[in-house]
Amino acid sequence: MSKLIQPMTNEQYHAHPALGSTNIKEILKNPYKFKMGVKKEQTPAMVMGSAIHCMVLEPHLFDEDYAIAPQYDGRTKEGKAIKEEFETQSIGKTVLRNDDYVIAKSCADAILQSDAKCFFQGGIAEKEFFGEIDGIEVKCKPDYFIEELGLVVDIKKTVDASKDGFAKACANFGYHVSAAHYIDTLRSIGKRVDKFVLVCVEPEFPFMVAVYEFCEADLDLGREKVKQAIEIYKRIDEFDKPLYRDKEDTTQLAQTIVLPSYAHYQNN
Repeated sequence: MSKLIQPMTNEQYHAHPALGSTNIKEILKNPYKFKMGVKKEQTPAMVMGSAIHCMVLEPHLFDEDYAIAPQYDGRTKEGKAIKEEFETQSIGKTVLRNDDYVIAKSCADAILQSDAKCFFQGGIAEKEFFGEIDGIEVKCKPDYFIEELGLVVDIKKTVDASKDGFAKACANFGYHVSAAHYIDTLRSIGKRVDKFVLVCVEPEFPFMVAVYEFCEADLDLGREKVKQAIEIYKRIDEFDKPLYRDKEDTTQLAQTIVLPSYAHYQNN
């Protein structure tokens, strides 16, 4: 039976102890930091990405959730008054720099004016789902989910949306891991998922858009990573010191490192 919890604030969702796809990647990268609750601070690029999501998926909430910073001279009396009024009116909202707003709006428009707009019809946006993988409670919040079609849609702002460029981004940021996590979390509660699609947009003119999906081999690799993370999570108490440990055998102190392959290619 589906365990769909709604409504739920973004803060409540992230505070829920179930493992999300970001948690999975945090565990794989540094179990100790995950255990200690060390979080990355939101960068302007991350704020812009969230704004694009809101403009595409929930435009009716944009004015409620975001405020666009006005331009003013803080040294003048008039500028100070503008600053004070803006800070009062934007309490509880995410502040976007004006330049970032313009870029985010251009990205959202590019997606919605492209053929990719067909992926944002007849589904639900930003809804929380909770399931179970290998005995551990997990969660996911798909950007867009069309249950009738078994389709999950993920929006990505990326520097290079070309096929080769975005493939590198997927490897670097573990998007295949996230995809596997989303698919298996939804399937664990009986949801139909036949396809996971990524809609990408470049944040500079002409704001190129692309649509991709992973091959089964890459999704299987993502599943292996999810399972690795869950196994580490089950032993998370072993990572009790700020010391990098072998994730398979934490009793080892000195680990053997292997240089990346390009070091040997450069020598040859």
